[in-house]
Amino acid sequence: MCQIELKYLQYLVNICSCEFEFIYHFTQNVKECYPKASEQEVKSISLILMGLLLEKKFLQVYDFYSQEPLGSTTEDSLETIDNLWFEGASYIDFISLVNFTLQEWFVNLLKEKGYNFQDNWLEYISEHLWLQDLLRISQSDIQKVEAML
Repeated sequence: MCQIELKYLQYLVNICSCEFEFIYHFTQNVKECYPKASEQEVKSISLILMGLLLEKKFLQVYDFYSQEPLGSTTEDSLETIDNLWFEGASYIDFISLVNFTLQEWFVNLLKEKGYNFQDNWLEYISEHLWLQDLLRISQSDIQKVEAML
């Protein structure tokens, strides 16, 4: 297993807290930070990333077909995603498994603070300390999610 570094996972939390919709978006960002990661490692890191964002209540995840919320807890959601995600899945597969949206409270807060959803997201984060604090993860956050997997 490749070593998961806090700085890379923090970058992934930052970028994926606004730019996502399908599992594919998570995997592509993970591959940027871990270009030598195997398919299984990309999946594991992506699940940790999803878990962090679900635990912090930034994201909600839905069944693609029914559009019903997926799982009553983060652990349930991650287990369902893990079971749906088969080896060799590609972009077309990922868009028909689950989809993610921002939690309404987070969207409203961003609008209230002046984010227009067209500006450069990472630049916006770097210019706003309140958002950096909100998105900050710790080693204990990672360990909590890893224990769910």
